[in-house]
Amino acid sequence: MSNAILIDSVQLAKYDREVAVENANDLRYNWACENKRAKELKVKLDSYAACTALTPLSGNATVIT
Repeated sequence: MSNAILIDSVQLAKYDREVAVENANDLRYNWACENKRAKELKVKLDSYAACTALTPLSGNATVIT
């Protein structure tokens, strides 16, 4: 294998690693945003449940009679 091909292969591997790291960071950020949104929605649903005589959503919501 010539030095030029070896250098290109190393540079390509470094670039691929950088792209993979960026993708992982993007996925972590998107997960954090979705997790925050889900928590906010759960708070709203629990609040609604309390106002409508439902138990808070801790698994299964049931009607209190």
